[in-house]
Amino acid sequence: MELVYYASLVLSSLKHGFSLLIIPLNEPASIYIRRIQLEPVTYEVTFMSESTNLVTKFAEIAFERFDRTMKDLSTEEIDWQPLKETNSIRWILLHLSQQWNVGIHRILKGDPEYRPENWPKDYVDNRSYSLDRVLKDLEMGKRQLISGLAKLTPAELEAEIPLWGGRRKRQYGLLLYLSEIFHHVGQIAFIRGAIKRRKQSDDHLPT
Repeated sequence: MELVYYASLVLSSLKHGFSLLIIPLNEPASIYIRRIQLEPVTYEVTFMSESTNLVTKFAEIAFERFDRTMKDLSTEEIDWQPLKETNSIRWILLHLSQQWNVGIHRILKGDPEYRPENWPKDYVDNRSYSLDRVLKDLEMGKRQLISGLAKLTPAELEAEIPLWGGRRKRQYGLLLYLSEIFHHVGQIAFIRGAIKRRKQSDDHLPT
């Protein structure tokens, strides 16, 4: 016997009463409210497969850790380096922004040459961008990434796409990029912790 799963959502409005939306699905799914126009309120509705839901949740956890580590980051901190050979927080943030706005979308689209219109080619190495500009770029990347993940079907996650000189499943590439967020969060936390500890004996460190 073939099982058919249904997702249902009751939308209420003082003006229009109640409306019940029922959609058949070919596998269990989680429901995320997205967009439906029902005056005077606008809802959004997306039905997400379990596999897509797991990848999206992984991304949300990674972003939550990133936001926590970035709390109260000052402009003075972003260029300090414990050693001249190490990356600064500025470089790490530019690198992550490039990944969230360009690299991971190449995986979502299956196009290794994709670049958003007007995205600078020298973005990662451009030290002229203010912290405020970079943080806005990061936030834009986060929103677009979560939106892109939510639209993927299980078949699209399993599809093989060109990655790093070969072909791999899209899900592999996405999880690899998302796991790198934790790696860089650790770097940022280390640098900020080092600044905090060394400030106790060096008045010239960033405040």
